[in-house]
Amino acid sequence: LPAVARKMLMAFASYGFLGSPLLATSIILRTETRIYSALIAQLMTFASDPIAIAYPGITFAPVSGQPYLRVSFLPAMTAAFDLQHTDDYRGVFQVDVFWPAQQGEILPLEMAESLIAYFQRGSVLRSPGLDILFNEPAYAGPTIQEPSWIQISVSIRYRALVTEI
Repeated sequence: LPAVARKMLMAFASYGFLGSPLLATSIILRTETRIYSALIAQLMTFASDPIAIAYPGITFAPVSGQPYLRVSFLPAMTAAFDLQHTDDYRGVFQVDVFWPAQQGEILPLEMAESLIAYFQRGSVLRSPGLDILFNEPAYAGPTIQEPSWIQISVSIRYRALVTEI
């Protein structure tokens, strides 16, 4: 894994994410945190090829001429699903594909389509105590041309039904 990915995994483990022994302590992780952690871990398996990922809250300086991904976690309002304390968590996990300008639009579109296929509609991401459903198709937004980069945002809609007592 790239150094930043290893750093993120270590940070997640230190806060009780990803099955850390800290989960057995009195620290209770909020569901949004667990969803975000699982989505990041899944993206890291997608990006096993050496492509940099810019994470929120961590300084990132893109390398000129090298593509990279940027992550945004956009949770929506949680709704009650039933009277049995089941909550419906929904939101968008947005992954922006940044590609160096002057290389055309085909390669960044292929990367965006690979992300869409990876977070395929109908698939379920299983994490300890949590199932994240991708019940709507992910989609790529329009291409945004910047002086040094082409940006294509991929929106991955998720849903998790969680019973909390």
